[in-house]
Amino acid sequence: MYYFFLGTMQLPVPPAKMSVKVNGKNKTINLINEGEASIIKTPGLKEVSFSIRLPNSKYPWANYNNSLQDAAISYAAGSIGGIIGSVLGNSFSFRNAKYFLDQIETLKMSKIPTRFIVSRMTGGGFQMLFSTNILVTVEDYSIEEDAAREGTDVLVPIKLKEYRPFETKTATIQTDKDGNKKLVVNQQRPSIDKSIPNAIKVTRDMTIWEACRQAAGGTLDWRSVMNENVIDNPFEKLKGRILRL
Repeated sequence: MYYFFLGTMQLPVPPAKMSVKVNGKNKTINLINEGEASIIKTPGLKEVSFSIRLPNSKYPWANYNNSLQDAAISYAAGSIGGIIGSVLGNSFSFRNAKYFLDQIETLKMSKIPTRFIVSRMTGGGFQMLFSTNILVTVEDYSIEEDAAREGTDVLVPIKLKEYRPFETKTATIQTDKDGNKKLVVNQQRPSIDKSIPNAIKVTRDMTIWEACRQAAGGTLDWRSVMNENVIDNPFEKLKGRILRL
C-alpha cells in the first residue's frame, strides 16, 4: 500500500513504479607517475521521475483523500465511517483530472519548492515499511492523452529534483578609529522552507495530524510520524509528548 503526496495533494492513483537517481559529484584526477585517483564529494541532488495517472472517472480503487485536512474534517463531522475512511486514506470525494493538473501547474509556476512524500505500508495500512520525505521542485512534466489505450484518463510523466535549503550572508566593511578595515558578516538570511526539526514537544492538546501540521505546515506525513513514535490512536491527545519527526 503506497501513498504519494506532492505538497498537500495526495495523488489519486499511486504510480506503479518510480525512479530515484542519486547523482554523484566525485572527480577523477591524474597524479604524476601514480595514475588516476578519486576525489570524493558530497552526492548531488536526487532526481525523481514517475508517471501520474489522473482519472476522469470515479474508480473504487482510486484515492481522493486530497490532503491531510480531510481527515480532520471527517472527524469534526462525527461520521464513524468517514473517520475510518480518512485514517486509512480511502476518502472518495471525486476530483477529475483538471483539478490535479491545476495543482501541478501551480507548483511549477510558483517557483517555490514543495514537499514530496511517499509512504510505503503493509496491506493493513498501519505498519510502515519505509518512507521518502524530501523537498523538491517540479522540473519537467507532460500531459498525455491516449483515448485508444487510456480512455478519458490523463497520464502525466513528471520529473522532480531535490531542493536543499541554504542560507545566504551579507557583509559590510567597517573601519575602526585607526583606519583598519575589517569584514563583518551580518545576520544570515534563510532560504525558502528551512529544514523541519528532528523533534518537537507538544505543548497543547493536539492529535498527531495537528502536531505535524503545526511543525511543518502540513508537509509531513502524519502516518509516518505516528508509526515512528508508536502511536496507535490517531485521535489521541498528545500534550506533553516529545515527537520524533
